[in-house]
Amino acid sequence: MNILIIDDDLHFSKRLKKDIFNFFSDLYDNISVEIINDDFKKIINYSSIDLVFLDIDLKAKYSGINIGSYVQSNFPKAIIVFVSSHEELIFSALSIKFFHFIRKSQYQTDIIKVLKQLKKYIDENIKKIIITVNGRLRAIKFGEIIYLMSIGHDLIIKTIYDEFTFHVSLIKFMNMVDYKELIQIERNLVINLNYTRDVSKTEVTMFNDIKYTVGRKYQKNLIEKYEAFLLK
Repeated sequence: MNILIIDDDLHFSKRLKKDIFNFFSDLYDNISVEIINDDFKKIINYSSIDLVFLDIDLKAKYSGINIGSYVQSNFPKAIIVFVSSHEELIFSALSIKFFHFIRKSQYQTDIIKVLKQLKKYIDENIKKIIITVNGRLRAIKFGEIIYLMSIGHDLIIKTIYDEFTFHVSLIKFMNMVDYKELIQIERNLVINLNYTRDVSKTEVTMFNDIKYTVGRKYQKNLIEKYEAFLLK
């Protein structure tokens, strides 16, 4: 798991790094925690980011909102946690889809709560399903599925890394899946809410700006699930 701390307060960043590493290293393998506290352009050198702790109020020409937008566009599965000494800045962060907000003034309380919620979320998103494609077994993480599309008797599974064609009906596949963020929006289409940029009753815009129309039959359920998704 590749974790970044982006904050110009080096003392705070080192404290946060220690707490993050101590928590996650006992739970998962291959934990990497790195700090960027000066040259924020370094973020473009990363090919994989799983989790970011990002200060909103960076004292540089690159604001936390700008960097958060870059992360969201280029690493759609990355989890963003904002941190700040200024609690009122939470409102300016609402333009970015973020997981949680840590108040530096309430750090000890917030970090415990946020790390526990992150573990629960990560455990949900590393769940896998085993499918057979062209005679070979494949393991697919639910959290990496962007959409499912049914064409004839085949199901196309589009992930952030690959695309698979699986001989199964959409209904049967969904009955095998225990993952709340996969939501059906058309008779032949299921999308992952984690990869949406904008959701309305009639249309969904994905992170790559592709738009899908929502069938009338699925509109009420989509809005209910999306509201629950935003509040989690």
